[in-house]
Amino acid sequence: NSGATMYEVIGAYDYQKHKELVVIANKEEYRKLMIFIEKTDPKAFMTISNINEIMYTPKPIKKTR
Repeated sequence: NSGATMYEVIGAYDYQKHKELVVIANKEEYRKLMIFIEKTDPKAFMTISNINEIMYTPKPIKKTR
């Protein structure tokens, strides 16, 4: 299972608005995400954790046109 949530946050150091992205990814998605971040923003601030369990109710995916 994977997913992402985006938050608008204010940095404690500079009080500037930033976007925070929380991502749950499997090993393959994680590898692709790290390659993408290295190419697009190699100085991105990241925290990375292993997750032991996820409890949630999946939401239907909305189709876009």
